[in-house]
Amino acid sequence: MGEHGTDLDLGSGLAWCADYADPLEFTEPLVGGVASYAVVTPRYRRQLARAERLQDRARLRAFGKLDVQLMNDLAPVAVTRTYNKRFLFSDRVDPRSLVYQGSYSDWSIPALALK
Repeated sequence: MGEHGTDLDLGSGLAWCADYADPLEFTEPLVGGVASYAVVTPRYRRQLARAERLQDRARLRAFGKLDVQLMNDLAPVAVTRTYNKRFLFSDRVDPRSLVYQGSYSDWSIPALALK
């Protein structure tokens, strides 16, 4: 990908996606990680560390409270869940095979066909 004359027919981007089972996945980018915004103050980092050590409902409650505090005090991110995806198809892909898949809000990759 990214090379003129390649024999690839489809290029697909990769991105970070949160694991809904663990609230830490949503806060990690704020405190440092692969896609860090690193805007959280030491006070909130301590609260995140405390919440991370908790279990089950107590953990979820702590992360929920922290989420409200962060959004009210710092508003470090705008939560939209709007994706900006780009797909590059070669001339060999039949444009009539592009089918929108509503459940994924995206193209149906298995429906793609070559000319």
